[in-house]
Amino acid sequence: MVVLPKLEQLNTDHGRFYRTPDGIVYPSVTTVLSSQKDDFLDEWRKAVGEEEAAKISQRASSRGTRIHKYIEEHLLGNSVKCSSIIDQVAYNSLIPVLSEISDVRAIETRLYSNYLKSAGTVDLCARFKKRRSIIDWKTSNGLKYKSQLDSYFMQAAAYAVAWEERTKEPIINLVIIMAVDMDVPQLFIEHRDNWVGQYMKIRKEFKNEYMGAI
Repeated sequence: MVVLPKLEQLNTDHGRFYRTPDGIVYPSVTTVLSSQKDDFLDEWRKAVGEEEAAKISQRASSRGTRIHKYIEEHLLGNSVKCSSIIDQVAYNSLIPVLSEISDVRAIETRLYSNYLKSAGTVDLCARFKKRRSIIDWKTSNGLKYKSQLDSYFMQAAAYAVAWEERTKEPIINLVIIMAVDMDVPQLFIEHRDNWVGQYMKIRKEFKNEYMGAI
């Protein structure tokens, strides 16, 4: 495992930020990406109502957190105890994918990039099918199209840049592994350099007056 400088996490009403060892405050990659208008999400919220949308989002977030924990325990060689049959099915479906992972370098590790002026917590840095990769875990109620995952690829690309800055180890392979309810996991692989430019554009557009008050 690689040991990196610790970052202070700042959770605010305006999103998540991180303070670097030099005292610089950067927005999280997810906060930057979530600043973009999502027409599909807005329409969904209108259709189901804000209260129901909040409940569904909370359940999905909690489940995603649990799945992440199962994966982390598995990769650390610990026993995994799922809290429900549904979670057990999801975890079992991921085991063949987990067998492709080796040379784990970092799990749930905070990173920052002075180049991108961003920070965040990478799910996993390891080899996937023998290729050094940034690996991100997602959960979904149903199958997704690759065209729906731009923000995931940009997120992973930003982490790849941050990892290289902090460790001098270049990573160009981005792997998104999605646990799907009652189905096999989906696997998406992309090249870092296809997404860094798009992230940089959104980062430059990102404005948040609260940053100056942290």
